[in-house]
Amino acid sequence: MGTPATLLYDGDCGLCSRSVAWLRRRDPRGRVQALPAGDGPGQAMLRVAGLLGVEKKTVLLFWRGKVYRGSAAVVRTLWAMGRRWKAAAAALWLVPWPLRELGYRLVARYRHLISKACGIGPA
Repeated sequence: MGTPATLLYDGDCGLCSRSVAWLRRRDPRGRVQALPAGDGPGQAMLRVAGLLGVEKKTVLLFWRGKVYRGSAAVVRTLWAMGRRWKAAAAALWLVPWPLRELGYRLVARYRHLISKACGIGPA
């Protein structure tokens, strides 16, 4: 299977934590390892990659020697989950980057309001 992809996310965000729980239920083979960016292992990965100052609202995916950010990290996460999710990843990849990134940035900016409105607390 190889080394799993590592997704760093905001562990203080209810929407982020709920999304990671969704991912874990659909990735029983553990192809994607998710770590809160603010905790020990997540902080260590950011430090080693020279990304310690990256904002918590930016999702990062470390996979196959590369770092993906924002909407690209979301697409690559789906791709890394395996065959079943590659069609969803490909469909998202077809959305023009500026539009896909705008959608990502809007959700990232308002994720705490979305979490509150939906009654979702951090895990």
